[in-house]
Amino acid sequence: MRDSMLTTLCVAAAAGLTAAAYLTRPVPQEVALLSDQGQPLAPDLADVTSLSSLEVLGYDETAAKVRPFKVEKDKSGRWIIPSHSGYPADAEVKMGQAAAAFVGLTKERVVTDSREDHERLGVLDPSDEKSLTTGRGTRVTMRDSTGRAAADLVIGKPVPGEGSKRYVRQADKGRVYVTTMESGFSTTFTDWVETDLLKVGQTEVSKIVSDRFKADSERGALTNVESVTITRLPSPPAASSPQPPQSPAPAWAFTARPGGPPGDGEKLDEARVNELLSALSTIRIAGVRAKPTNLSKMLAGSDGQAMLSVADQMSLQSRGFLITADGRLVSSEGQMLVQTKDGVAYSIWFGDIAVGAEDGAATDAIPAAPDATASAEESSPRKPGGSGDLRYVMVTTSFDETLLPEPTPPPDLPPKPTAPERTPDADNDPNSAKPETPAEDPAVAAKRAEYERVHQEWKAKVEAAKKRAEGLSRRFADWYYVIDGKSFASLRPTRANLVKKADADASSTSDSHAQEKSDGSNPEETPDPVSEFPITPEPTDPPK
Repeated sequence: MRDSMLTTLCVAAAAGLTAAAYLTRPVPQEVALLSDQGQPLAPDLADVTSLSSLEVLGYDETAAKVRPFKVEKDKSGRWIIPSHSGYPADAEVKMGQAAAAFVGLTKERVVTDSREDHERLGVLDPSDEKSLTTGRGTRVTMRDSTGRAAADLVIGKPVPGEGSKRYVRQADKGRVYVTTMESGFSTTFTDWVETDLLKVGQTEVSKIVSDRFKADSERGALTNVESVTITRLPSPPAASSPQPPQSPAPAWAFTARPGGPPGDGEKLDEARVNELLSALSTIRIAGVRAKPTNLSKMLAGSDGQAMLSVADQMSLQSRGFLITADGRLVSSEGQMLVQTKDGVAYSIWFGDIAVGAEDGAATDAIPAAPDATASAEESSPRKPGGSGDLRYVMVTTSFDETLLPEPTPPPDLPPKPTAPERTPDADNDPNSAKPETPAEDPAVAAKRAEYERVHQEWKAKVEAAKKRAEGLSRRFADWYYVIDGKSFASLRPTRANLVKKADADASSTSDSHAQEKSDGSNPEETPDPVSEFPITPEPTDPPK
């Protein structure tokens, strides 16, 4: 009996030890790594419309610095780019595209749980100052209106030999996965903003005055001055009867200083004019820099008492814009006046090279769709003076009433008839009838009605032009714009590249002289080019 009990206890103990050994056995690593395989990487990223911010942190190993990019909604619900001084973003569609690139991402394959592998796979947090300078990834964070992170991922290197697959991890965890990113989104500034600087169509331009020069701030002088003026000519009236074929009438009048209008054997190359118009309508914004608040208010006309402070002048001068002793604005690389048919005049100042401006650079670690990648010009090193240089530009607008002259009544239109004045006796007689206005001849009345219609249309155009000019002034007032070297070069016409040899029809030469005279310009006059571009509004107390 005792032996039987002892045997039973031994068997029970053995069974317990066996069970304990089974329960505490090492779990194969392969099983642990498969625990969340196939699950979404950003399970909370479902309602794209609820997103209120996107932040991308990349790391430039060459410069050893973090490259931030962020777009978010401000308190008014407007999309802005905080990483670029709160510049307005065109982000409604872009945010949907960016979120779509992450909605379907899954943990296709688990690679490792070891943080020691993070550098090799390129998934180190780019913002972690304790991390190595190599192996940092790109961190993408999307938040909803409550500030909760709907997606927070660190994207690493491409998986060798596996096409569009990349290493990725959730920012708050150490496990690394492989996922497929078929499409991506751009972190290039210009892909998120309205890049049309002037918003003016080619057919809207009525006159261009371009002044090329170098501003020597030390001597207070302008050197290498050259000016060209191009004026659109009125369209000829349509012929009432068929006319024999003839050379098309020139569309533009032209003069230059020095050089004057096209001379004998010369004519304006209108194809080059069209190229200039195209360049104006497609000026590409490569970046922005915020102006000092005081300067912005003054340029926007919202503070009539504002004066330029020393800080304002230093801000201007550091970008190639100088204030003369009489309060005028001069730029280091010339300026341009563009007048439009609707009464809005643009003044464009070209400043210095924007040294160190990197607005156009994309975050290379983000896979981007083919149409969203940075151009070769943006990504390649810029050489001083080359076409890839970025350059500061300032723009102001104003309404020019001379561009929309008030229509005058036809010379044969008589004064509008009025009722005869009542005599004092009639005023005291309650039974006296009120004098009637004489009837107007129907033909005269129709002519008067047509003139009044045209005048009302003119008043509406004037109000629309004033409103547009004010809106553009507010838009331009806050920013120094940065444009690429190609745009800058295309906006600096010279007489030499606008005038070509005339064809056999010698009349074209004499016509151009006649058109120039009808435009009222005199090639012998050499006005100071600065006087054509006073700052608007002028400071009330210009600094000396």
